[in-house]
Amino acid sequence: MSKRIAIVGSGTMGKLLASFLSSDNHITMITRDTFLTTRWEDFNVICLAIKPQDFQLITTLSLSHTLIISVMTGITTETLIKITHSAAVIRTMPNTPIKIGLGVTAWCKTKAVTQADSQWFQNAFSKVSKLIDVENDDGINKATAISGCGPAYVFAFAEALMSAACELGFSEDQAQLLVTQTCVGATALLEQATVPVAELRQQVTSKG
Repeated sequence: MSKRIAIVGSGTMGKLLASFLSSDNHITMITRDTFLTTRWEDFNVICLAIKPQDFQLITTLSLSHTLIISVMTGITTETLIKITHSAAVIRTMPNTPIKIGLGVTAWCKTKAVTQADSQWFQNAFSKVSKLIDVENDDGINKATAISGCGPAYVFAFAEALMSAACELGFSEDQAQLLVTQTCVGATALLEQATVPVAELRQQVTSKG
C-alpha cells in the first residue's frame, strides 16, 4: 500500500530514506524552514531523521494517528511517544551501506504498531538492508555500537592499510586497489563461510 510519508531532516540518512521509500510512496522532505508550516495531518507515516540534539523541533507535534519511524540515536521509544503523542513508534538503527542495498537495520516497535504497518515497514526496509528485530531500546543501543558505528571502523582500518601500502612504495591507485579488493573479498568469504570467523583468520595467519 502506498504511503504519504514526511521525512523530517534532509541530511545523509534523510536522503537515504527518501531514495528507497520514494519508489512506492509519496515523499515530502521537511526542513527547519518548512517545519512550522507543514500540514502533518496530510501524512500517515513520519520518519524522524534529524540529529538527536535537534529533537526538540518535534515537541510541538500531535500525531496520535500517525506511524512514527525514527532513525535518531539515543532517543527512546518512550520519549518519542511523549513528544509526538503517537503510540505507534518504530525505532530503527540502519547503517550507511543501505545506500547500496547492503545495509543492516536493527529495529523495535511499540505494541500500538499494527501488523499491517509492521509488515509495510519490513517490506520497505528489506529492499536495502537485512533486518534484525532487537525487541527494545536496549537492543537498539547495542546495535548502534556494532552495526551503526561499525562501517566507520572498517573505513578507518582501510584508510590505515592504504597509508601503510603507500609507505611501502605502492602508488595511491595501487594501494586503493589492493586494500579495497582485500576488504571486498574478505567480506564475501565471511558472508559465505560455513566455519567460525576465527577459523577464517587462522587460515591466513601462521603460527609463530
